[in-house]
Amino acid sequence: MRIWNLAIDNKVAVYILIMLIVIVGWTSYSSMPREAAPDISIPWIIVTVPYPGVSPADIEGLVTQPLERDLQAVSDVKQITSSSKEGIATIRVEFNTDVDIDDALRRIRDKVNSARPNLPTDILEPIVSEINFSEFPIMIVNVGGNVGLARLKAIAKEIQDDIESIPGILRADLSGGLQPEVQVNCDVYRLKAYQIGFEDVVNAIRGENLSMPGGSIDNGQKSLSVRVPGEFKEVNPIGDIVIKIQNGKPIYVRDVATLDYSFEDRLTYARLNRTDVVSLQVRKRAGENLLRIADEVKEIVDKTLKVVPAGIELQISNDQSENIRNSVHELENSIFTGMFLVIISLFMFFGLKNAMLISTAIPLAMLVGLTALSAMGVTLNFVVLFGLVLVLGIVVDDAIVVVENIYRHQQVYGKDPIQAAKDATSEVAVPVLTSTLSTLSPFIPLLFWPGVVGDFMWFLPTTLLMTLGASLFIANVISPVQGAVWINYQREIRQAKAALNPPSGWKRYNPFSWLLWVLRWIYHETDAVFFPWMQDIYAKTLEWALQHKWKTIAGASGLLVGSFVLAGLFGSGLVFFPTVDPQLDGASGRGSRSNGPRNPGRRVYFDECRHVGRSVRFRRSGYVEQGGTCGQFPQETGTRPVLGSYCGRDPRSVDGDPRRHRPRCAPGNGTSRRSRSEYRGLRRRLCNARAPQRSHA
Repeated sequence: MRIWNLAIDNKVAVYILIMLIVIVGWTSYSSMPREAAPDISIPWIIVTVPYPGVSPADIEGLVTQPLERDLQAVSDVKQITSSSKEGIATIRVEFNTDVDIDDALRRIRDKVNSARPNLPTDILEPIVSEINFSEFPIMIVNVGGNVGLARLKAIAKEIQDDIESIPGILRADLSGGLQPEVQVNCDVYRLKAYQIGFEDVVNAIRGENLSMPGGSIDNGQKSLSVRVPGEFKEVNPIGDIVIKIQNGKPIYVRDVATLDYSFEDRLTYARLNRTDVVSLQVRKRAGENLLRIADEVKEIVDKTLKVVPAGIELQISNDQSENIRNSVHELENSIFTGMFLVIISLFMFFGLKNAMLISTAIPLAMLVGLTALSAMGVTLNFVVLFGLVLVLGIVVDDAIVVVENIYRHQQVYGKDPIQAAKDATSEVAVPVLTSTLSTLSPFIPLLFWPGVVGDFMWFLPTTLLMTLGASLFIANVISPVQGAVWINYQREIRQAKAALNPPSGWKRYNPFSWLLWVLRWIYHETDAVFFPWMQDIYAKTLEWALQHKWKTIAGASGLLVGSFVLAGLFGSGLVFFPTVDPQLDGASGRGSRSNGPRNPGRRVYFDECRHVGRSVRFRRSGYVEQGGTCGQFPQETGTRPVLGSYCGRDPRSVDGDPRRHRPRCAPGNGTSRRSRSEYRGLRRRLCNARAPQRSHA
């Protein structure tokens, strides 16, 4: 039995199916994770080897080339590129797209570890990492105030624990702030006089600063563990530790060293609007709902603001959820606007009732498609939404053919609604199937597009296949039932003739009745006069084209060739992605290794610079890690984005190498498209920012 006949004979089951499609589809749409871009795997592994104080030429010969020779033996490697800079070597290993990135990361890490004996012994620990877009920070929570960085870091750690307890959070990395520590500053002359080495002092303090198990006590009912706490809670008792006994007299730590309760050397810096803050870079897990996580983080921030002391400020910067929310909202508006325009177009040609019956295929097909995408684990990103916009006017094609043919069978052959629905659907089933397959065929090869771009574009043909397949199901199951129930040609003709008569009785005194009659008359005249006139013009044009076949073919060929010629003369060429103005600019740079607050001359100084000629209001935030990458996240509040950067400068010589304290400034990381002259001007302004000079003991 054919599926449309079965559906028409079981209308109630079809109505229940429609309700299930709406409920399950809306639930799937609401629960789909929202992301700006698809979460794809980039088959690149980055190997970074820090080697401070070494020139690029030495880095190339001692680190980069030996590692490259070893990494070439790894299977499934497509290309290896490297760069050697002062103090650091970076090797990028590109794998084939079908490789398991976790397995590739393990193999590269094993190969780097096996090559470690062939590298210089004084290099820092190599860093092997992958590129994972899902682990980029979705927002930065900045904790600021006038209570000191140590107190700000304590508050930030409390917020960090709350944020990391949110389901879907990968981690919240803390940058900036000060970590308290007890510094034991030994006097080398006293050590020499007492014949004590540094290791003696270290071992003495280590031996006293520990907690020891004291066994257990069994009272017959239960066993209690005994622990002897020995960790220091204050600074002064450390000075009373005996290092050794010499000539019958004890030598204490206070005899050879001074104790100072201070802070660790700062490894990270964070600033917001030129003010030191402690920042939390929130990262989510792959496939999680970014909007939900962002809302929960903001709730935690709002609750924390109510309990923190006065003067503490919590601000959120680089909030990706706002951009995603706006993008999703705009594309959803485009879908609803397009749906409205499609209904208007259908109303002009098929009438209100048929237009409403046909247009139901749009939401039903999209809900079925979203249900299938949600079951496949696909996130709701701009590629999926673009696919829904693209398919908006195509999903109604099958329903148009079925509904219009049902109407024709009742009008021409005088069949009853149920028999007309069965015969009309059976008559056009093969053409509808052929039309849908021909529409899907150009998109099927996109499913097998290789490379990273293929992984990115896979979501577009998948969305089209799901929604167009759903439209074919709706045209063969739901549309015949709608036609059998709601389309009755004989009844509609009687109602239309009665509606064309002027209002009578009490309706003559109702202005809305006259307005409705005028609208019906206009629609009837349009349907009876305008459309036949357009059909007559089309028939005459088609008749002329059939009588002059060679002229028609020559004209079409000339139009085809002319379009290529015009595209070659006036076209702008081919680009992979269109060029647009960036909403966010970033700057990265490298600075000298910091020795902490007690030695500020070797600290990484940074100066947020504003791009000249931009009269806008903006907000700047950033973080910088020791000897690594600086990050800058301006947030635009005006009409143009602003570039903020860091300029690191070491005013003192380091290891006698004057090249190591030249200013290193980076006006951008390739994301901005400003002219070379603008960059040169920005570089000069950054490098002319003098770091403060301070005396050193």
